[in-house]
Amino acid sequence: MRPVRIITHSHSMQVLLSTLLQSIAGIFNVLLLIVIVWFMFSILGVSLLGKKLVYCSNAPDNNPYLIVDNETCLQKKGKWVSYPLNYDSVLNGMLTLLVTSSLNNWD
Repeated sequence: MRPVRIITHSHSMQVLLSTLLQSIAGIFNVLLLIVIVWFMFSILGVSLLGKKLVYCSNAPDNNPYLIVDNETCLQKKGKWVSYPLNYDSVLNGMLTLLVTSSLNNWD
């Protein structure tokens, strides 16, 4: 109840709170626009990069980038795996765009 008392007694806090409440619609519009743009780029990423961001795990010589196809990987007793951030589906693409736009958790 103490924060409510502070808001009711302080005129500047009332102005701040009313301004924040009035700006919610604008913030929602911006977030909706960002989601639509991410959705469009995710569809583009799926059509261009879908099922292509893969590598051979357990590859000999500890270099998974030398093996470029599934058959060679299986012959060398490896496993054909896709990266955690990929464009295999639209939702994975949107997650990849979120991570890359936030510049966080690129591992």
